[in-house]
Amino acid sequence: FSPAGVQLLPINGIHHTQMIDGFWSHLKRGISSTHVSVSKKWMQNYVDEFSFRYNNREEPADMFARMLAQVSNPEHQ
Repeated sequence: FSPAGVQLLPINGIHHTQMIDGFWSHLKRGISSTHVSVSKKWMQNYVDEFSFRYNNREEPADMFARMLAQVSNPEHQ
């Protein structure tokens, strides 16, 4: 058993619970260290931001360029 009491299954491909646990930990830690309070109205924006950061954490130097490419793409607007 894991410390949280969740039994982890053997890793098969890319699907295992450690990834979602890591993401939620990243989100909670980021929100509590950056923001004084979080509004329910803006929660999806916070999740989107930290999802982008978490998905690009392996290449932080490229993160800004990717963000600019996504925002400047007219298909995403």
